[in-house]
Amino acid sequence: MRTRRSVLRVSAPRRLRRDPRFLGGIALIALSVLACAWLVADARAGEAVYRTTRAIAIGERLDETNIEIVDARTESSAYVLEGALPDGALAAHSMGAQELLAESAVTTEADSRTRRLVIAVAEGLPSSASPGDALELWSLPVDERHEEGRPGSVRIAASVTLVKILESDSSLTRSASRIEVLVESSDLPNVLDAMSGRGVLAAVPIGPA
Repeated sequence: MRTRRSVLRVSAPRRLRRDPRFLGGIALIALSVLACAWLVADARAGEAVYRTTRAIAIGERLDETNIEIVDARTESSAYVLEGALPDGALAAHSMGAQELLAESAVTTEADSRTRRLVIAVAEGLPSSASPGDALELWSLPVDERHEEGRPGSVRIAASVTLVKILESDSSLTRSASRIEVLVESSDLPNVLDAMSGRGVLAAVPIGPA
């Protein structure tokens, strides 16, 4: 018995690399990856500038404790670039946290009209007082009796800026505390005279500086 033999032609499967749909899909994926990479790089692009890490009071020294360097697209030349912060830089005005450091917000001890001073004040500074607040300074007589001819309370500075509230000193009386303030140069003689006298200093908050 003879078996009939037939010859069949089977076409080879189309290679993926020749399939235009496959090649098109690969191209779309590659373009998507490149586009995402470009968008990320563009978003990160910017200049290295300084940014505050917490609230800063006027006159406070600017250093690694309260500022950091970030990349930002400011599109402005008004901000301090990395490495351009002058030695002994101080805050020219109060700033909040996460603010970019503007050139107008920086001053130095050489051109500042204020002086930093630590003073002891009578108890009475509210717990809500915070760095950056403006205070009036008063000189209070030691003798609380208001007899005729005795000096009364005298305002010695219309506005000083609270820099920080310091820890109490054991050498001070229980009714006094120490604060660091910024005093206008014109008010400095009055404040120093009051500190050297027998009176007591009192600080009265009057609002943000």
